[in-house]
Amino acid sequence: ERAGELLEAVLERRQDADVLNALGNVHRLGARLTEAVASYRRVLAVNADHVAALTNLGLCLRDQGVPAEALPVLDRALALAPDYVEALFNKALALIDLGEIEPASALIERTLVLEPDFAQAHLQRGFLLLRRGDFAAGWREYAWRVRIPDLDRWQDFAYPLWEGEALAGRRVL
Repeated sequence: ERAGELLEAVLERRQDADVLNALGNVHRLGARLTEAVASYRRVLAVNADHVAALTNLGLCLRDQGVPAEALPVLDRALALAPDYVEALFNKALALIDLGEIEPASALIERTLVLEPDFAQAHLQRGFLLLRRGDFAAGWREYAWRVRIPDLDRWQDFAYPLWEGEALAGRRVL
């Protein structure tokens, strides 16, 4: 809340695309998607080629349940920055939402070439592999979930995670 107030104060002095984008991020992280979309659109009114704002707008549109509207926005971001990992990943998610699994898989693979340790992309790859029935590879990729900061609830679990070791006389919860 305080961050939004400070960013608004800066914007009263001057309209700055990066500050507007940061304000959009504050709204998005606060689950105020309508306000976030408005902030990102304000960024684009100041700088139509702001790749981060285009990517963030695409993410918000997807989160609002309109992945088809997210695609042209994300395509614009990728036209400006073809290797922008966040745009590639967000486009893959929008394609998954639309049932376009093969193009989404290709984007996930490209994302992982560019950023091999991107845990969320590994997790999505895992979901796609599991969906195809490739359980061995799918579960390996699914294991990346514990590296995603937003999913740190695994660290609060009172018992150790099973790593595939022998269970002789032990139980799995």
